Amino acid sequence: MNEEKNIYPASYLDRLNNLITNQFNHLCPIKKDFRLTLSGISRLVMLDRYSQKDKERKTLQIGDIVLTVIKPDPKFPSREIEEEFAANIDPDLLYQEHPRQIIKPDFAVEKPLELYYEQIA
Repeated sequence: MNEEKNIYPASYLDRLNNLITNQFNHLCPIKKDFRLTLSGISRLVMLDRYSQKDKERKTLQIGDIVLTVIKPDPKFPSREIEEEFAANIDPDLLYQEHPRQIIKPDFAVEKPLELYYEQIA
């Protein structure tokens, strides 16, 4: 594994650390010396298979890094990392009447809470 430059904005890491500390305190917060984020398919596998996630999407906000299903399949769905959960989502998938719930439950998206190999290890 190569040591990599920090690819996440400091404001996002601060917000994620706040969530980890206050709502997911069983997880390791991000420390300043964490550097291993991996890249390409290795990064996708790390975030998809090994990172703890907010499966209920209670903390999902615009600007979050998420994993989305890009090709549904009962056994092997294809996933992708969306660097910023943003306004390019189909409006039909968004809740209009419930401001605390951003998306409908059937939309396949997960928010990884661990972004660094050091957190997972």
